[in-house]
Amino acid sequence: MESINLTGKVVRVGEAVKSGNFKKKDLIIKTEGDYPQVFALEFVNAKEDLLDIVSVGQTVTVGINLRGREWVNPQGESKYFSSLNAWKIDIVS
Repeated sequence: MESINLTGKVVRVGEAVKSGNFKKKDLIIKTEGDYPQVFALEFVNAKEDLLDIVSVGQTVTVGINLRGREWVNPQGESKYFSSLNAWKIDIVS
C-alpha cells in the first residue's frame, strides 16, 4: 500500500492512551482550501513520541497509511473499521 501525505493545521494533540505494551496518541488536523476537512490521525507505539514536538496551530505534513480490518462479534455479525495510521510528521511552519 502506498503512503499518503496529508498537510494541515494542528487543531489538537491528544493525550496518550496506554494498554499493556500498546500506546496511542491522536493528532487532529484541519486541511486548507475551499472545502477544509478535519482528520483524526493515530500515532501508535514508538510513533507516538513523534508528537512531543508538535503544538496546536502549527502547519504539518503527516505521512499516513490507511488501515482497515474486519471484526466478527460473538453473534457472528461482521463489523468493519478503518483508521489513518501515521508514521512520520514534518513541521511546515
